[in-house]
Parts: sequence; C-alpha cells; structure tokens
Amino acid sequence: MLQDGMRELRKNQRYVLASLPNAHKLPVLQEWIKRRYGKQYTEAEVQKSIQESVKIFEMITLLQGRPPAADLMGMDQLSLEKENYNYAKAAKALGDKVRTAYYQKLNDIYMNHTRACWYAMGNYLCPGGPPRKVFYAYMSANTRDIMRNRVWNGEFRNIRQFRDNYKEQQKGK
Repeated sequence: MLQDGMRELRKNQRYVLASLPNAHKLPVLQEWIKRRYGKQYTEAEVQKSIQESVKIFEMITLLQGRPPAADLMGMDQLSLEKENYNYAKAAKALGDKVRTAYYQKLNDIYMNHTRACWYAMGNYLCPGGPPRKVFYAYMSANTRDIMRNRVWNGEFRNIRQFRDNYKEQQKGK
C-alpha cells in the first residue's frame, strides 16, 4: 500500500522524496506515517529501541578502532635498483596513489558507520515527536565534509581562518 502511494506521488515533480529509489524504506518516513495515523510508543518499546541503538554504537566504536590495512600497490616490493633519486617522481606518484586509495577506503567506511549511527539515533522515537531544532554538525553528510587532520605535516584545516574569511565575505555583501 505504501509503495502504491509513493508511485502516485512520483507522478508529481514537487514530491522529490517520492522520486528517490526505495524511498518507502526510509525509517523516518515510516515513523512519520505511523505517527500520522496515531502510533504511540510505550515505554517498553522506547527502551527496546534504546538497547538496540546502544548495541549499534558499541559495534561502531569497536570497528572505528580497527582501521583497514592499506593496499601498498607493490610499493613495499620495489627492487634495490629503483631505490634511488632517478625513480623519485614515480615513487612519489605511487605514494600519492596509495594514499588517495587508502583515504577513499577510510571515507567509505566512515560514511557507512555514519549511516548506521543516524539510524541508531532514532530521533523519530522521541515521545513528543522528532526534535525540530537539532543540528548534527558533527556527522558528515558526504565525503567532502570529512575532516581529516594531519597535523604532523602541516596539512590541516584552519577552521578559525575559514570562519573569519566567511565573516569577511558576508560583510562585503
């Protein structure tokens, strides 16, 4: 029945959510429908949801402490003849390729963990309905938002400088 309703909504371009694939599976949408038709959670149901969330958070905490091994792409098997300055550019390019691939792998894992955390937070089970003024600034929505500080080599984002530059741009408008 829900899929039929979503199919009807897809016909109207104003309903963007309905046009997404598998939108009927979104927990937030399902909870909204339940609340719309009078579903109220008992204390036992809320406690059960909290216990499930705690298990998910514990598992993610455990997984976050175990980063994946890097694929060195043969970098560790260079012959002795290639360990000199004649091959420095090629070695540096390979190192950059290894680092990029590893960071991509870390970003993908992080985003999967973030999705699990979002689901586990279950903010739609709050007794008074979902909180309206909650801002999840600490969770990345996409891989561009992931902030990886590499302070050992000077590569880091100076957030204070970004903020000051933004304020200056806003004053100019």
